[in-house]
Amino acid sequence: MCLRLKKNSRKEILRFRGSFFSFFLLFLIAAIVLARWDAVIVLERAEVHMNTLTSISVEAPRKTAEKALDGSFALLRELNGRLSRYAEASDISKVNASAGIAPVKVAPETWELLRNALTLSEATDGYFDPTIGPLTDLWRILSKEGNGSLSEKEIAAARDLVDYRSLSLVSPDWVFLRSRGAALDLGAVAKGYAADRVADYCKALGVRSGLLDLGGNILVWGSRKRPWRIGIRHPLEGRDSTACVLEFDLAPDQTMSVVTSGSYERFREVGGKKLSHIFNPHTGVPIETSLLSVSVVDPCSAKADALATAFLVMGEEKARETLRRFPGTEAVFIHHNGEKIVVSKNQEVTNP
Repeated sequence: MCLRLKKNSRKEILRFRGSFFSFFLLFLIAAIVLARWDAVIVLERAEVHMNTLTSISVEAPRKTAEKALDGSFALLRELNGRLSRYAEASDISKVNASAGIAPVKVAPETWELLRNALTLSEATDGYFDPTIGPLTDLWRILSKEGNGSLSEKEIAAARDLVDYRSLSLVSPDWVFLRSRGAALDLGAVAKGYAADRVADYCKALGVRSGLLDLGGNILVWGSRKRPWRIGIRHPLEGRDSTACVLEFDLAPDQTMSVVTSGSYERFREVGGKKLSHIFNPHTGVPIETSLLSVSVVDPCSAKADALATAFLVMGEEKARETLRRFPGTEAVFIHHNGEKIVVSKNQEVTNP
């Protein structure tokens, strides 16, 4: 027996085939678009934060990458508003305004940062000192005037107010500067701390790797096909020059930071003499050193930031002795001739 389809049945079959093909095509297009959306990309953005150009590069699916960049820059704004001594409502400004008067309640993160700062001050014999504020204020006023000089009495009065031991962490979240006129200035640690916080935030979102450049404070995290390469600028040549290159082959959960402190770029001119923007807490005057820059390498950017400043102030010999207190921390010292590179311990350095 031969079964024949009616003409209308054939049309219905063809119509069904056409509908199925259209549906399949739409499904395929949607799958391709979704796959591209979920594909891992490298996204980079730059903005000005903490008075410096900040760039962040992250490797993640587009939606995650965009959220990471938005959140990171929002976090930087929040931290600057909390840690800057020039923001009237910041924790630091409140502590300074109440110096010698009464303890001040601060955010838990600020309290924790100050606790770590005191530990680093003790370990560096006070060459890093978060109470450096009176000295920076004194020399800032002088540089604005553009001439004149400071008497030894003026310098001594400001220097006597600089002592990390006058900073008391009364209880969790409460801070007290015991001396009237004392002032916190976290310029030597705040950027490093902010870099650590941004990296933690991005990793919590699932960003597999990234690079943060916060005004020369470099922090990288995560694994890549090739090792991370971070160049250290040549102090006596242009911005694009490189004195040496550090390489890091990191595991997926590892972080590494390179922070450079230098006396070659930022300075004030007073009475025709160039004065460094970095001060010796023990003498009260801007540093004079044969070192042009010190770069410190450590997984913790806040620690690297503080130590880079301390090592530049104390000089290479004492810095190399101090390094023994920090297992796993490395440093690169560049001297005045711009050619001699001295590397502590076993950090690998290659030519650019």
